[in-house]
Amino acid sequence: MSFDDYLSIFTHTTVCRVVNLNPSDEQWVLEERKGRWEKGVSDGGCVNFKDTFLAKNHHYQFEILEADDETVQVMLCQKDVRIDDMANITIGFSVFKVLITTSTG
Repeated sequence: MSFDDYLSIFTHTTVCRVVNLNPSDEQWVLEERKGRWEKGVSDGGCVNFKDTFLAKNHHYQFEILEADDETVQVMLCQKDVRIDDMANITIGFSVFKVLITTSTG
């Protein structure tokens, strides 16, 4: 993709690199999950496909423990296959806030 093509498609670019210079600082929590797309198993599609979106796509849950936490970084990556003259597939993710309710019966 040429730079001119890039400018015609994208309006914003964010470059992010997390560097923790103090390994004993517990401010950052890193968790890595790996999964893969499998036809017929995890091919739920986007949120427009209501029958399969929640039923077939991968789900990863996390909890923000501190009330004043405001930052969560989610990265979705795929291996770059362009070196093999293949096209990367379109991937995406959605983040939902889930309220936990408890009953005291």
